[in-house]
Amino acid sequence: MFEPASRRPFRPLTAARDPVLDSLEEFEFVVSGEARPTLPQMPLPQKTVEIMREVRLLRPAFVLYTGDSVWGYNAGRQEFINDLDRFRSAADETGVPLFNAPGNHEMQSDPEAISIVQQRGQDLYGSFDVGDYHFIALNTDEFCKEGRVTDEQLEWLRANLAEHRDARGMFVFMHRPIFSWFQGDFNPDDAEVLQALFREHAVRGVFASHDHFFHREDHDGVAYMTVGGGGAPLYAQPPSGGFAHYVLVGVSPGGIDYNVVEPGHVRVDHTAGNDGIEPLTIARIANTSDRDLTLRALPFRVPRLESSDRYELSVEYVDWERKQPEVTPRLRSVRDLNDGSVELSVEVELPTGVAFRVRAEARL
Repeated sequence: MFEPASRRPFRPLTAARDPVLDSLEEFEFVVSGEARPTLPQMPLPQKTVEIMREVRLLRPAFVLYTGDSVWGYNAGRQEFINDLDRFRSAADETGVPLFNAPGNHEMQSDPEAISIVQQRGQDLYGSFDVGDYHFIALNTDEFCKEGRVTDEQLEWLRANLAEHRDARGMFVFMHRPIFSWFQGDFNPDDAEVLQALFREHAVRGVFASHDHFFHREDHDGVAYMTVGGGGAPLYAQPPSGGFAHYVLVGVSPGGIDYNVVEPGHVRVDHTAGNDGIEPLTIARIANTSDRDLTLRALPFRVPRLESSDRYELSVEYVDWERKQPEVTPRLRSVRDLNDGSVELSVEVELPTGVAFRVRAEARL
């Protein structure tokens, strides 16, 4: 399913290597960036943790990350390694591959820092394929070339775009945005070259961060998005895009959908069971966001049974109108926890403005 593109493959940081796919024709992926804390020697921001939790519930095919996953600057070697591993551990909790295009807080204009991130499995630029879709990671913070894509990397990009000109859709992710009303520190000549290449090769979307807010501009059929609300301190007020967010991208034969999602609007509370002993586990779920969502990995811990056919799923209303939600939960997988219990992974549609209970029962 996941194919590293020829000549320079780009690998995920996470233990999960293969995209979670039901179809190569239609799938979703998440775009996020900017998990670095407010100050050095601080834990991951709470919003970063919330986003990772929601990604685990949504279970997209994979995550494109646009850099600045750590603080980095002036950290000692071991502190820097610990921070990189802390972010990787949080990303591993999502259960899906996460591909990170490095930012200035990883690269730091420092050859030693660059060497460390590479030793920890961070590719600097490259590409990969999922079905007929092509994804390109660029490094906008090469040593002494900050805010640029030039020389060897640019020549590689030209060849890579030409090689994949027949892809159904191409997407680019990188750290510094070409279009910015805030910092605007991308080399203008390089930006012009990249924009022409993206236009010529019909790139569908270009994702960046660096600016800690959401911003979108469309030029020549290409959607340029700054997705910088992944937990780091915000640089703008909410009306100007200064709110925590990630982008849920859906690709299908019908086109591309971009949905900006604020974390914290998906609630999951297990109100009964979920201990691996009680046969009945109940989860109350609610969606207070402004869009319909699909949870593909709603977890239930129940006793282990010989056959998955003996796990029964159902829903019941919660909302004030006492309407039975028109959704049907589906069992996606059963994971043996090797302690007499299993974790059921359940898929369920979660319409906007709706709350209800999902029941999972082991028929002993």
